[in-house]
This record gives sequence, structure tokens and C-alpha cells, in this order.
Amino acid sequence: MRALWLCAMIALGGCDRSLDPFAGGGTNNRNLPDGTEVDDTGGGSDEGAPSITYLAASFEDYPGTGAVIEIAANFEDAEDDVDGGLVNLSITPASSGTESIQDIPIDDENARVQGDLVITVVTNPNEQDSYDIVVILVDRAGHASEPAATTAP
Repeated sequence: MRALWLCAMIALGGCDRSLDPFAGGGTNNRNLPDGTEVDDTGGGSDEGAPSITYLAASFEDYPGTGAVIEIAANFEDAEDDVDGGLVNLSITPASSGTESIQDIPIDDENARVQGDLVITVVTNPNEQDSYDIVVILVDRAGHASEPAATTAP
């Protein structure tokens, strides 16, 4: 089975850090992908928490990096403090059923905010597999959203 490596993208040029689990670098500037399965979280789990309003994941081909699963979450946050928080990401390939969980800093290096959208990616996915993905956004104050779930592809 191919190992999963999480990689938040800063530039389309590909990863700029060593390929260890949960390392990377690059982003794209487009809207959420069409044709993906989506769940809405509604409100946050605690007062002041961000709310994920749309979550999508799709296989993409990033120049210099190759195949990735791009994960994009639209959110609302009255306190406007998601940037500097965390993406709590759980990803489970259907083939193995083995869940991997990682807290990814939203710092423009590991995950990126573009307006009301947070983007991160998983590198080196098995494109013949499907993946269950759960995201929780945690703002700088530590307020956590309700989980949002989707599937790639």
C-alpha cells in the first residue's frame, strides 16, 4: 500500500520541505471542485467556534508534486481568527480502513486561508482507492467547529 503524506500547498511548484509525513508546500487559486460528495456542519461545537459550511475533496494533479487529494473547506467565523489555527484532519483509505489523524497548522505553509476557504492536500494518494475524510477547524482561540465529512473521489 502506498503511504499517505499530508502536504499543504503554498505554490504550484510542489513541496518545498522534505517528504516526511505531513510535510510539504504549494496552493491553487481556484474555487471548490465540482462533483464531490459534501456534508455541511452547521454551527460550531462551542461558542465562538468557526463553522464549516462546505467541505469537498478531489483528486488533482499539481505540477511538480503529482497526484494529490485536495481538501477545501468553506467556513464562517465571526471572530475571524481561523488563520493561525489548525485543521484537524482524519483520513481513512477504503482499502485498509486505517485512520490517520493529524493537526495541520493554518500558517500558509501547511494549510492556507483564502477568504472564507481553507485548503490543504494529501500527497501520494492511491488514485484507485477512495478516502473518507473528516475535518475540524480549530481557530487561534482554540474553538473547534463541528466535524465535517466527505469522500474522495
